[in-house]
Amino acid sequence: MGSCAGWRFISSWLPTNYTLECPNELFDYKSEEIPHHWPRSTRRLRASQGEGGSTDVAARFEQRRNRTFEYVQSPNAGLIELDESPPRNHDSEAVDVVLTMAALMGAKPIPNLQAMRKTVVDGSNTSGFQRTTIVATDGQIEAHSRQVGIDLISLEEDSAGSSRPRGAMRRNCSVQS
Repeated sequence: MGSCAGWRFISSWLPTNYTLECPNELFDYKSEEIPHHWPRSTRRLRASQGEGGSTDVAARFEQRRNRTFEYVQSPNAGLIELDESPPRNHDSEAVDVVLTMAALMGAKPIPNLQAMRKTVVDGSNTSGFQRTTIVATDGQIEAHSRQVGIDLISLEEDSAGSSRPRGAMRRNCSVQS
């Protein structure tokens, strides 16, 4: 498998409540406002081999740091946040927003959306994975009177916000402390 270098050109939170279907109310608390009675779970995340049979270098580095993460479970947290359930369907509003953006960029939509599990072992996700979905390819935008190619447009879930100083829980079902 080869490697590819590039820039993450555009990253934006969608003006929707969800990326994947989540039937519960969402919470938005600053770290100092998180109720003490909310349950917590502790995890030590470990790198594992990917589909290609190798272990990601960044994941291996994070594992060697041997950190333990504590996650605060808000009342809307469910089995999916603890990696005890498969991903749900995509939220139709989030898909509509991303497909509209893709159309504005002249991108070609992917016919069947399927969530992939991207390895993250830095504590930003309780499961060690972040669900990402390729929505469209081959778009372009105009910047400084020039056309700039957009190879890939994807939809991904928000990671767990840190409850450490300056941290906030942003529309996610768990928060790392």
